[in-house]
Amino acid sequence: MEETIMICKFEECERAAKTAGYCGGHYAQKWSGKELKPLRPRTSATRLFLENGLRVCSDCGEAKDPAEGFYKSGGNKCRNCHDEMCREWRNKNAERVPEIQREWREANEGRTYTDAKSGYVTHIGYAHPVANASGITRHHRIVLWDKIGPGEHACHWECGTTVSWDKTYPHDPNGMVVDHVNGDKSDNRPENLVPSCGRCNLTRPGVKKASRPKTQIGPCSVEGCKKDAKAKFLCSTHYQQQKAGKSFTPVRTYLKTSRDVNGKECGGCGTYKTWDNYYSRSNGVGYQNQCKPCMIQHNTQNTLDRKAKEVAA
Repeated sequence: MEETIMICKFEECERAAKTAGYCGGHYAQKWSGKELKPLRPRTSATRLFLENGLRVCSDCGEAKDPAEGFYKSGGNKCRNCHDEMCREWRNKNAERVPEIQREWREANEGRTYTDAKSGYVTHIGYAHPVANASGITRHHRIVLWDKIGPGEHACHWECGTTVSWDKTYPHDPNGMVVDHVNGDKSDNRPENLVPSCGRCNLTRPGVKKASRPKTQIGPCSVEGCKKDAKAKFLCSTHYQQQKAGKSFTPVRTYLKTSRDVNGKECGGCGTYKTWDNYYSRSNGVGYQNQCKPCMIQHNTQNTLDRKAKEVAA
């Protein structure tokens, strides 16, 4: 099966067709009842890239790898934000979803493409026993079906589990999972595909599952904070403060204290003291991080702050 790319029906548009023969922009115009007009040309100026090659999401502000963190046609939103936007739209337009899905299947009948998210070769409208209710079929499942046939089969990795085409993983642990022996999703040769249970597909030895590298976007943008930035160029604590509408306050730093069999350094004053100068924990296991004087001072200050808030309220 050769992979085909359908072009938008609008004469002046050269973008790939997605729904009912139109690209995303012209289909939105058609659905809203507007006159079809040429779309603005795409420019890379609206995309924010950092010096290290990472791309910044326009919604969450996180810097991610352009190839793994963004869809090819997802605009300036990262994969997570784009998926969240789609879920919100589906919830608001639940009644229109079946009609849109029907139009999409009719417009893409017989199309073969490589899924941008999973990396699997996918067929639409291909009549086969392993096709789902929407008529979408993964090519590797077709190849393995033709190789081993229908019914139940033992897991190739000899774990004792019997898997079946009639069951769906992860809804059923005995559902058929097609495993690529060499870990390459694009290698759909019959000798590279074996039946597997879900557990062996994830944990079997021999193939290291690909993982997304952890990206670093520098320190928190709040002055004086040395923690790594996580979202919107803020550390997790300052991001939660901004989300709650609070003013930025210094983040408490936790020092690693040295200890021995006789005592340890206090996490508050930094002085080494024996164990009898510490309160035991409420569960009876171990001691508090701060010595007794520091604990008393800390609790007293918390009580004064609470009373001040009650008076202000």
